[in-house]
Amino acid sequence: MSKKVTIEFKDAGLYKDLQQIARLVKEPPEELLQRAFKEWIQLREDLEDAEAVREAIEEYERTGETYTHDEIGKELAKRGLSQ
Repeated sequence: MSKKVTIEFKDAGLYKDLQQIARLVKEPPEELLQRAFKEWIQLREDLEDAEAVREAIEEYERTGETYTHDEIGKELAKRGLSQ
């Protein structure tokens, strides 16, 4: 399903940058923005996953307890951090 969104650029320089990048990568500005947004979402998810891993390592170092891959996946799912 396709949805239309209108974006108002209040910063003319930012809009000009978008146009220039779109020309360089030979991609319409709309597709470029969609791809950038998807990549931003993925980056946020990756950072959240990395934080969960960091917490697990800290827990292991503190307690010596380990968890299976499945247990970690279930915990991430509970936190809404995995797909």
